[in-house]
Amino acid sequence: MKNEPTMLPEAPASATAKMTSPAGIEWMVTLRDLSASGLLKKINRLEDELLGAGWTSATASNVGSDANAPAADGTPVCPVHRVPMKRSKFNGWYCSQRDSAGNYCKEEVKN
Repeated sequence: MKNEPTMLPEAPASATAKMTSPAGIEWMVTLRDLSASGLLKKINRLEDELLGAGWTSATASNVGSDANAPAADGTPVCPVHRVPMKRSKFNGWYCSQRDSAGNYCKEEVKN
């Protein structure tokens, strides 16, 4: 038997987001469902999973500003994950994001 591609019908509800993995790779993620309410549930679940695993929005961090610019309050932003860094007790800042193996990001800013 040949591997035939499965043809899927067009879903009445769909959403696409551009995300950046903890490794810095940008992905287009598309979800589909038969209803808007079902799609919203899928979006919320996937958003929780991706953000909890260190993924960031590729589009929100690049709109209208330099992605590596400090946050409005002056907090440094991780150039890899594009999230505000945490203050270190050792006189500087560190990125609190972890990779899939549980290791912290190596980005830091010394005072």
